[in-house]
Amino acid sequence: MTPLRFGFEPATLEGWLAFQRLPQCLAGRSVVVEYLPLPAPAARPPGPAAAGLAEQALREGLPWPAAARAAADAQALCALLWAAAPPGRGPSRHRCALLLDALWQHAEAPDAAAVQRRRAQLQLALGLDEAARPPRGPDAPAALAAASLVPDAALPGHPWLQPLAGPLAGQVFVGLDGQDALAARLAEAGPLA
Repeated sequence: MTPLRFGFEPATLEGWLAFQRLPQCLAGRSVVVEYLPLPAPAARPPGPAAAGLAEQALREGLPWPAAARAAADAQALCALLWAAAPPGRGPSRHRCALLLDALWQHAEAPDAAAVQRRRAQLQLALGLDEAARPPRGPDAPAALAAASLVPDAALPGHPWLQPLAGPLAGQVFVGLDGQDALAARLAEAGPLA
């Protein structure tokens, strides 16, 4: 099994799409993925690339989310996700999917009450105690630990994959094209044990 680290910002459109299409890109490969959801340091507007991402999602048969939430919402929910992660490891794919659902699948306005409702729903789904209030912000222990795992070659706001062992160890594959390139490189390497 080839261990991979997958870093993404759940509050970005490209991060959402990369997460959704990752299983398709790695289908048939012997890999284990460590998920690294990173809170965006500031809100990023969708920009002109959003239309292209929507078209790509439709071509690949993926549901397209309605609207993004505020960066503060993503930071609060990422802090919950990291608080529920096993010590020394990142959150599971299932738990990352719960976070993305909390951010993207509801059409509520990102007001304080909506943020609190989503936070409470995610906290319940993650099995965290009602009183659990992990520290938030760039200096929170979980944010610092996650940030320390980001390779220098990663670009802010773009998802990335990094093989942690084998002939591709240490290389960083950035963006959606990077997912495809890594899948092709793994296919070239043949069956991986």
